[in-house]
Amino acid sequence: MDIPCFSQAEDTRLLQVADFCAYAIFRYYERGDDQFLNKIIQRFDRRSRDFQGVDGLKHITQRQCDCISCSI
Repeated sequence: MDIPCFSQAEDTRLLQVADFCAYAIFRYYERGDDQFLNKIIQRFDRRSRDFQGVDGLKHITQRQCDCISCSI
């Protein structure tokens, strides 16, 4: 069974990384600011070395849009 884990961000570096990734994605989709996402987008999962698209970021929407995730 999964339970929520509450911890201070300074307790673990991986939690800080997760916070940064979530904030970068939030800024991109909610504010139209790609300043932070551009720094990390090349680290998201790819289907293969030859595949240029981002597989580790999904945008679930009713329509096709021009975001990083939908455009590839």
